[in-house]
Amino acid sequence: MKLILVGMTLDALPHETVSWLRERRWEMCAVEDHQAASAQLDADQVQAVVVAHANSSRDDVHEAGSFKRFLQRLDERLIPAVVLGSGDRALTSDSESLVEDISGAVSGDELRGRLATMECYQPVVARLDKELRNIERVGERLERHLSDVDREMRLAARLQHEFLPSLDKPINGLSFASFYRPASWVSGDLYDVIAVDDAHTAFYIVDAVGHGVAAGLLTMFIKRTIAVSESRDSVLRPVCPSLVLARLNDALADQALPNCPFVTACYGLFNHQTLELQCSAGGHPPPLRIGVDGGVQEMEMDGSLLGLQRGETFDVTKTHVRPGEKILFYSDGIEIALGHSPSKWWQHGIGQRGFNRSIGELIKSIEFQLDSVAGSLHAADDVTLLGLEVPVAPQSVLQEQPPSQSSCFNNPFGAETGFA
Repeated sequence: MKLILVGMTLDALPHETVSWLRERRWEMCAVEDHQAASAQLDADQVQAVVVAHANSSRDDVHEAGSFKRFLQRLDERLIPAVVLGSGDRALTSDSESLVEDISGAVSGDELRGRLATMECYQPVVARLDKELRNIERVGERLERHLSDVDREMRLAARLQHEFLPSLDKPINGLSFASFYRPASWVSGDLYDVIAVDDAHTAFYIVDAVGHGVAAGLLTMFIKRTIAVSESRDSVLRPVCPSLVLARLNDALADQALPNCPFVTACYGLFNHQTLELQCSAGGHPPPLRIGVDGGVQEMEMDGSLLGLQRGETFDVTKTHVRPGEKILFYSDGIEIALGHSPSKWWQHGIGQRGFNRSIGELIKSIEFQLDSVAGSLHAADDVTLLGLEVPVAPQSVLQEQPPSQSSCFNNPFGAETGFA
């Protein structure tokens, strides 16, 4: 044990106390003031400090502040200290401080008792100090690790966003707009819009179960798996929506991923010449069809979740879309965010004010409504919207036909599909 005497000499201690310290092999060092003691703290390993006549070294404000900082430093380094005869309780007001201020005269027995206590608990304090430093090092490593993870997740989010299509310009004359907000850095939602040929545009929205890294990786597999066209008779033709989902379902089931992750999806194919929209869905919320008069209805579609088992089939819903009509596809995260069913968006957030807006302005209105919901900064799930709008003056205009359902799983290029 090393003891520093501040503002006092070794002779100032009772003879019995000095003898006791030497018997216990304490190393003692006397310094003139607390400034000299601070230098000793830097140079040597000190386990205890006794300060005498502390009030005489604090005749002005500057000295008082310097002395108090010295005591604070002792506390920071977990060095126990006794301040003799200061009478200034403000110096050691902290009940958890290792610095104790004693007023009045101190007997040799009391001083030895306090020094014996310091000696007894010094190994405990040393271990605590060592553990504290280990925790600090672990904290620093963890902070660096989290910083690296944050940087990597930012990169992953940016790369995932780069996979999304640019919808700034119409595609084959068809206007698209989207809203995409991951719940965390990366999203389990995915959408895409692809011009298959001059007559057809394919698009889809996919929602992998959950959100975060695992769901984000699953969306990359889905994007690679979906094929919107294939060669038939040496001609590249669009694939029927039901067949696209059937193939995706089998590919997901073949992976036999742990924890049975599943996917919901809605896939559409639009014919620009006939204005026919064909859609298939698997466990996905039904899209909304917004008429030119502002009326809205859900496009009901049947289909099981994707990825649970092979061999699932999916119906095709076919309808002709009138010029000026809009179709709105979405992930179920928006239902969680808004707290009510999609059919009520129109009544509560958009209403008749929204039917004459462009699809881009309409989605911005929904985005504004989402931002107005309490807790929108910490969404419980990914939120994605994908909307399309048929131009008012297309190349060909057909009368609207009532929606119908059929299956083209076994004959994807038959006459009932409407494909050329």
